Amino acid sequence: MHIKRFNLEIEKAYAIGLTAIHIHSFPYLLEEFIDSLYY
Repeated sequence: MHIKRFNLEIEKAYAIGLTAIHIHSFPYLLEEFIDSLYY
């Protein structure tokens, strides 16, 4: 029971981390995409 809860917390933290990475990398990816349209 305790281990299961611990795993759930890790999964939650991992999901939040992935979301944060996506949010931070999105402007960079958008910039790359716009640059590729111009060149």
